[in-house]
Amino acid sequence: MNNKILLFLISSCYMGDIMATNYFVDPQSSSALWVEKNKSDPRAEPINKNIASVPTAIWLSSIQESEFELTQKITNYIAQAEKQKTELMFVVYGLPNRDCSGQASADNSADKQRYKTWIDTLATNISDTKMTIILEPDALADISCLTEAQRSERINLINYAVSKFKTKSPNVHVYLDAGNMKWVTAKEMAQSLISAGIKDAYGFSLNISNYHATDPTLKYGNDINQYLTELANVQSNIMIDTSRNGNGASGLPNDWCNSTGRKIGDGPKDISATVKTAWIKPPGESDGDFSPSADCHGGPKAGVFSPELAMKLIEGK
Repeated sequence: MNNKILLFLISSCYMGDIMATNYFVDPQSSSALWVEKNKSDPRAEPINKNIASVPTAIWLSSIQESEFELTQKITNYIAQAEKQKTELMFVVYGLPNRDCSGQASADNSADKQRYKTWIDTLATNISDTKMTIILEPDALADISCLTEAQRSERINLINYAVSKFKTKSPNVHVYLDAGNMKWVTAKEMAQSLISAGIKDAYGFSLNISNYHATDPTLKYGNDINQYLTELANVQSNIMIDTSRNGNGASGLPNDWCNSTGRKIGDGPKDISATVKTAWIKPPGESDGDFSPSADCHGGPKAGVFSPELAMKLIEGK
């Protein structure tokens, strides 16, 4: 075998085993708090071992918090991460008219100016701290349910957030969310990412709160990157949510709300220098209790931790 080819194969195998980023484990996560309050419950041990102890993104979605409350929250998280010697990962999820099609996580309290103030406060308090931000899950993939004026506002607000983090928080890796492989075509998503400011972001995220397997999701991401190159001469890093993709998706239409038979996936991993996986949706937290487009399988309200849902994900049931 040609020595150069052999060296390439060895390097490729090594790249697949790159040490994962050491993300923050939140001792106050919903799963950790449940375990702490229910130590005698036989489910506490497997939930602690398989979910509460795994690094998982922290969702920031309470846009009505005061600037003081948000500042305190971010400052405390940064201090805790410094003690752990870990890197924070935040999900910023506060756009007006979010989840306009599914409705399970909708919040009509946000408006344009409030959102900008919220982003300003976040960016200012993060400052030069190194961390990862997943910016507005589903915002681009789920844009068709908005009016033209609302679509324009959404694109402008995402651009605003990208620009603000780039200026005020230079060590933050911002990933614009790109939905999942079954939502819109790769070309459509590339066009949306370009409009939303991908050239000033670190990358794009895929499969947030969904169940699709990693390999086909990465293929979709590579297809998006191909169009980004063709349309805007841009190549982006990719982040894939693997928190609930251990069994892949069910294949049933609109089966996104607490889908049964799913399983927790691999923990955080750096697949290559440009592709990472991580737990972004906290396993066990409900997708919602109602949606006009899906069966939520008896789950509680969106974001509420359910030990029943957690155990189903651990056992793949």
